[in-house]
Amino acid sequence: MEDNDFFTLRKICAKRIADYIGDGTLHTFKLEDAKMSNLIFSYCLGNRNFDEKFFGNVAKCLNVTEVEHNRDDVWRMDGKLTYHQNIESLSIMKLRKWKRFHIRYDVKPKTMYAAKDLKPYTFYAADIIKTLKFFVNRYSRKKLKSLTIIPDYCEFSATWMKSVYHCFPSLTTLNLEACLIGDEQFQKYICGFRHLIRLDVHDCNLTSLRGISRLRDLEYLDITGINVEDPDDIDDFYILQKLKTLIVATIFEEQKGRFMEFWIKSEYTLQYLEVVDFSFNKITEEQFHFWLERHWRLKTVCVIGTPISEYSFHRETPLSSLSTLNSRYLDECMDSLKHYVSTYRNIPRHILNFVFNSMIEKLNAEKIVGTPSCLQDCLNFMCTHREKLGSGVVEVMYALVRNRHHLFSRKDLNFMYNILVKEECAFDLQELKWEKEMYQITIWRLLWDEGIFHSDQHRRMFLHNRAIRLLSESEELDPEVARIAFDLFWSNLRTFHSAIPFVQLYHSGFIPSVLWFLKDAEMTSEESRENFDDFLDRIQGIYDPVPGKPGLMLRKKIDQEIVRNLWRLVPQFRKNVEMLSNLFSIFLPILDHKVDHLQKVFLEPETMESLLPLVFCDATKDEASYTFLQILDLYHDSILGSVDVEHHSRVILPDIEESVYGYVDNEEPGFYDKLSWILTHCRNAITEDVVGKFYQYFLDLDATT
Repeated sequence: MEDNDFFTLRKICAKRIADYIGDGTLHTFKLEDAKMSNLIFSYCLGNRNFDEKFFGNVAKCLNVTEVEHNRDDVWRMDGKLTYHQNIESLSIMKLRKWKRFHIRYDVKPKTMYAAKDLKPYTFYAADIIKTLKFFVNRYSRKKLKSLTIIPDYCEFSATWMKSVYHCFPSLTTLNLEACLIGDEQFQKYICGFRHLIRLDVHDCNLTSLRGISRLRDLEYLDITGINVEDPDDIDDFYILQKLKTLIVATIFEEQKGRFMEFWIKSEYTLQYLEVVDFSFNKITEEQFHFWLERHWRLKTVCVIGTPISEYSFHRETPLSSLSTLNSRYLDECMDSLKHYVSTYRNIPRHILNFVFNSMIEKLNAEKIVGTPSCLQDCLNFMCTHREKLGSGVVEVMYALVRNRHHLFSRKDLNFMYNILVKEECAFDLQELKWEKEMYQITIWRLLWDEGIFHSDQHRRMFLHNRAIRLLSESEELDPEVARIAFDLFWSNLRTFHSAIPFVQLYHSGFIPSVLWFLKDAEMTSEESRENFDDFLDRIQGIYDPVPGKPGLMLRKKIDQEIVRNLWRLVPQFRKNVEMLSNLFSIFLPILDHKVDHLQKVFLEPETMESLLPLVFCDATKDEASYTFLQILDLYHDSILGSVDVEHHSRVILPDIEESVYGYVDNEEPGFYDKLSWILTHCRNAITEDVVGKFYQYFLDLDATT
């Protein structure tokens, strides 16, 4: 059994066991495996149907040692379930949204020192001790070894760090990611955590490490995002002689850290150091080589985003087994990704983008960039850790799989397909921001890829139905996503013609929605043009049915939207004569039949605006001119039937008629007679914008004759 299958099966079993414990079905067994117990307990926390009278069964059945709460809300049941477990590790996140633990502070500025316009204000801070006591019982407080708090930049109550180390005296691991600690609190209270072996103060608004020298047993330190300006601020850091792992990357690409620069100049050495990550730090090759020679135990160094070139690692140093995490080759990029996944809870986006861009560049440059097993491992790793790697990993998948289907097993492609479908279905069709749109484009490119889409009939039908929902329910849609979804839908409809009748699509309002989204799409491939051409033929059959066959029961509102959106396609296909001919072949039957509820669509200003440039174009002259004459007939008839013409009249420049009659080479004299009559006598059906377009157009004609 593959790891991926086991991982999925393990979760399914854990969820089912959690359900059985919650309803009292299971209560007599005892699971000693802590890892499995923790997984089952995570589903117990998420089970809102858990019966309170069975809370005690959790401690009887499971050996829970770790609890992680990562949801937007916290229920009383979550606290009760966790409180009854003797845990050794606790992770709580999203404290900003847990309003039940917030303390209100009303601030009244002193008049003497405050600005005159500064009024009393209120702010809220999280009561961290109350929060922790909500989850941890007295026995667990004494033996708790690991505590993770990620409050999403939420303010804490005063002296909270002091209360934490008094409440949890046995802590050996403390993760305080995105906590607004500041130098003052850090220097004053960090010395209380004397037993710490691992400390993570990732993005905690620090500019100094003063006070950290008291943590002499520290082996792991993550100070990502520290912004040191004075070399004296890191003097206490050199006391940490047991340190083995140091993470000192920058959070933002433009913020180049100077920590390494100050350290190298100090000439201090940490003799047990094995892993260092100083991505996007300021450091030269000479400085790096000098520092490297003094740390002979190093095993891994991450240099992503630094100016250090590859030859620095080939100089004669005692570090023959040193692993350098760079992005020169695909396998190095993968090593870097594995390092970040194992090190960071939230990987900085600019670091991920740097690695992903390097991978995409290499995958697009060469067809073969590694062995099949290397590429397969790469795809499986990215699928497994998709949530942690972020949306950018989908573009890497696309570059990896495209034109390389023969290198992957059906199982690998199915694993990727399931990930993509899950992600695509999670999109909110009504609210797509720019980044999500770009992500959605890549997902649909992959889903439409021949190695994935064409391999299974059930898959084709699922994506077919998903494409219909996407095209019919979205408020906004990227043109490329619309084009891919349409190709997927229409090619599938042609293959399984009886699945969804075209009549049903017409009455559901699907056709005008498709036309609206395709107005800006580029039909570059031959398949796209064939699909759309066939689609237009089916629309033409609605308004020009085959003799002897009953036509559709037309619906006015849908017809108006269809014709209006078809007109919006005219500018797009101005250079595509075949597509324009197909469009005009739909308009002409409608004009010939003079369908009443569609006349006002052809009388709109946008209609003439898109049609005028085509009237005298050699490629479309006949059809466009005939369409123009038909529309002028509609103008003429509608004006003759109108009442109170003078009330709607517009001021028309007197030389329009002269410009019209000055161009005498037109093969259709009735064209100008009717146009002149309309412009001169029947102004109520034409807006000033339309008149201006006519006038400018015919002035241009005069200038060219």
